[in-house]
Amino acid sequence: MKLTLDRLCITSKRLCNNCNKKLERGIVSEVDIEIGNILLNAAKSQKNLNNLSVTNIIETSGSIYIILQSGNLGIISNSKDHLLSQLAKYSDKQVTFLEKTKNTKKLIEDLLSPIIPVSTSTVMLPPDGEKELKVQVKQDDKSKILSSMELSQVTRAILGMYAHYTYV
Repeated sequence: MKLTLDRLCITSKRLCNNCNKKLERGIVSEVDIEIGNILLNAAKSQKNLNNLSVTNIIETSGSIYIILQSGNLGIISNSKDHLLSQLAKYSDKQVTFLEKTKNTKKLIEDLLSPIIPVSTSTVMLPPDGEKELKVQVKQDDKSKILSSMELSQVTRAILGMYAHYTYV
């Protein structure tokens, strides 16, 4: 299993210099240690999880997003209920598994699922040509999804660009 921190650092809860630098720079947080520990313990009974590769863990005020390497959602399919029950013991926040992707449309659809966005477009901003996403969602679906700020935080962490979520 590949995690955001070294296995030894996760199990001992004492960070080596390399992992400590990641923590200081904000690349990882305390949630990476806790979730990593849960995943390592779950892999003891669910052997298929040993092939799992976690690239990022994002915690927002209402959710935890575990970003997996592309193609890894299939690995957790048999263990998802077990994992979710173990993660529920750690936090009462909603846990969502997403695959790392460069395909903005797929990410937005996975992030908003089962809601389908009205449109998704990339906007180039002058003067340096920085890209931002504009995602439109039906006004009726606004109460069914997380806040625009949380969605933007997740989108930025995965794609590296800011996203504006608007309701039409």
